[in-house]
Amino acid sequence: MFDLPAELPVIAVAASGPESAKIAAELGDGLFAVEPDADLVGTWHGLGGRGPAYGEMPLAWAQDEDTAVAAVLEKNAFTPDQVREQFACGPDAKRHLDIARRFAAVGSTTSSR
Repeated sequence: MFDLPAELPVIAVAASGPESAKIAAELGDGLFAVEPDADLVGTWHGLGGRGPAYGEMPLAWAQDEDTAVAAVLEKNAFTPDQVREQFACGPDAKRHLDIARRFAAVGSTTSSR
């Protein structure tokens, strides 16, 4: 047995479309999305969703972009073009900020990965 903490943790519900956004709004304390999707965040808010909207920012760091892309392709079914479009790749901090800004632009309050 244990005592509940003074402040319960946020339970963010992962969503990828309108139906899961509805579940997130009804049952969650926040939203968790894997891509910067303004419609998803807007739907969640429109259905009563409140709290943080987390965004999973894909990141592949390496000494150079090609090495970062190759590392992603070793374990995932992306194409090189998809990795370059969706991931913050390589050592360029500007690229990482650009990807983070995509999430912020659609209403994500937190990005991580």
